[in-house]
Amino acid sequence: MPETEVRDVEKILRKSPARQCIHHSRKIVNAIQLIERTVNSILVGCLLKENIPRNEIRLQSKAKVIIVGSHLLNAALLDSDVDLLIVIPACVHTFHVISDLPPALSKVPDFDDVQLHRMHINLIQLNYGDIKIDITVARYPDDLIPDNIYEALSDDSILQRIDGQSREILISLNTSYAIYKATNSKLYSDTLRAIKYWAKRRKIYFNIFGFVSGVGLAILLSKIYISSNSSTIEELMSEFFNYYASYDWSRPVVMFDSNLEIDDSNFDDNPKMTKLFILAPIKEYRNVCKSVTNSHAYIFQLELKRAKMICDKVNSNRLLWESLFAPYEFFNSYKHFVLLVGCFPSYYFGRVKGEIKILAERLEDVVGLGYTHLSAFDYDILETSKNFVDKPDDSFTRVLWSIGLSLNDEESNIEDITGVISSKLKDFVADIRFQFRFPITSSPTVYKNTMTAFLIARRSVPKHVSFENIDYKFSKYISNESRLQNL
Repeated sequence: MPETEVRDVEKILRKSPARQCIHHSRKIVNAIQLIERTVNSILVGCLLKENIPRNEIRLQSKAKVIIVGSHLLNAALLDSDVDLLIVIPACVHTFHVISDLPPALSKVPDFDDVQLHRMHINLIQLNYGDIKIDITVARYPDDLIPDNIYEALSDDSILQRIDGQSREILISLNTSYAIYKATNSKLYSDTLRAIKYWAKRRKIYFNIFGFVSGVGLAILLSKIYISSNSSTIEELMSEFFNYYASYDWSRPVVMFDSNLEIDDSNFDDNPKMTKLFILAPIKEYRNVCKSVTNSHAYIFQLELKRAKMICDKVNSNRLLWESLFAPYEFFNSYKHFVLLVGCFPSYYFGRVKGEIKILAERLEDVVGLGYTHLSAFDYDILETSKNFVDKPDDSFTRVLWSIGLSLNDEESNIEDITGVISSKLKDFVADIRFQFRFPITSSPTVYKNTMTAFLIARRSVPKHVSFENIDYKFSKYISNESRLQNL
């Protein structure tokens, strides 16, 4: 075995985006202080408008900015967004903070590209140097927010007094903290980072597209870690993949062993595929994977089996750990696929991605298709001479998504279902262009082309075609044997 080859997971993590960065930790603390100062000045302004005496404002105007998500579990990858939660007192409505905070943050010299995304859960995004920060806002049911809000939310009576978006956000925080308390160790955090890195490399880690979320992976690993005697990342990862590769996914995963009575009527009995049910370790036992699509649940299970096989070979000295993290060769895996090329202001991306996920689920229902695999890529893989969508100015960004299409069996013919797929794509493109329409300045009644779709059916899969190699251009992916439809 050559000396230069990587022999263990920890060395792989050190050389990859999965490594930890102390520099980022210091910058995150600075960002929190700037955000907290800004939001508290907004709270003072809101309370003054309510004619609350100044001596009472000092007691009521303190918001708290706390770390949530991967950074709370010390399991963030180097390129992970920093998830922050602003908890505001009950005396101020979230609407005012959500509306006033983005323009206020835009005036902070250190923050760039501050944007508000109004979605199911409103999200504020900004850049702080090379760090991307996602901010949500939740309203606490009392005017005074406790110092240790993590522990305070463990009291069910607190959550029962909260509703709407705030309830959803604080339940998620409660879930993350329950995981943190049960697994607070370097071994767990390092292993979770390794598993997240594996999922990203295999293109099965993108919550908004309907894959298992970071919280879902954290719960899966927690269940193993709590009862494990493993002392290394390699041992714990092998145990993880060995357990879940053969797991009966028709039954929910519960982090702690319990006598929980499961109502089978709550779970799909879909003969085509089985969804995932990973329950949050809190009283309500919510399924944290309720947004996972049937196709992506199936692909996740296939990848677990592949990982288990590789771990077995590594442990018998037939492979190296690098094999586990080999990038997913998307174009070598799917003979037929859909390309979606879009161009939007970045604050629309969340909504557009949600619509694309719905499209992928609709394609699942096409008779003859087995499953679909949705993924995002760099627009740069397209030939620079091809402008499939309009880009009016620098506020717009060209983006590329692909949906791999797997037929039910080798004997199925893509030609038999091309018409149905094309019809769904045309409806999708028309709907996107209508929802996200931007008039051309010189002709207000003519709108910019914000979305183009291609259905690509190939007779064979070209060899050695990879999105990892930027030198391969769009024409390389679509060989002379391919049929391309521009919809």
